[in-house]
Amino acid sequence: MAKKYENFEGRKIGRLNILKLSHRTNKQIVWECLCKCGKKCFVSSGNLRKNHTRSCGCLYKEIIKNGANKTHGMSDTRFNKIYRGIKFRSKQSFKGNIYLINTKCLWGSFEEFKKDMYKNYLEHVEKYGEKQTTIDRINNDGHYCKKNCRWATILIQNMNKHNAFLITYKNKIKNLSEWSKIMNIKSGIIRDRILRGWNTSDALTIKPKLGQKIYKK
Repeated sequence: MAKKYENFEGRKIGRLNILKLSHRTNKQIVWECLCKCGKKCFVSSGNLRKNHTRSCGCLYKEIIKNGANKTHGMSDTRFNKIYRGIKFRSKQSFKGNIYLINTKCLWGSFEEFKKDMYKNYLEHVEKYGEKQTTIDRINNDGHYCKKNCRWATILIQNMNKHNAFLITYKNKIKNLSEWSKIMNIKSGIIRDRILRGWNTSDALTIKPKLGQKIYKK
């Protein structure tokens, strides 16, 4: 029985569009790719999976030509630190035979990340401040990409984490379920209120109207 393999056909990794399966060797499956620059190249499944190959070689040449530290001029900015954090969290990690991280960063370079996310980042910073502007995956089981990422405050991000939903009220930090029991208000109502922009005090203390699933302020 043939061993199943990961199908990369139709996907985009970095500057590469994966066209089709080219051939197999004893140890690897090799894919025919079309680079953004127009050149075709052949890349193994292993190098695609680990993001080791993101172009036909043109990206590396550009970095060498321009100087690695001169590619974007934002090395010391918080925006760049967020990008580096995404890349770090996206690295595959194992403990024994247990796979710990299954999240990939689909941005092949800082420039791609900046193109997709920088404008909204500046708008969020202007409204909430830099410390309250964090990258948040809409689907926590999904990858880091434009479609699945947004800028969010720390509170909203915590509410989107599995089993977290941490809320601080009167210097006490508890998860959504705990506050729901203490305040005798359904957790869905509290969560909906905060997502609508209610302050924490009102979201936790104002009782919903009888018969209404969601109380609109």
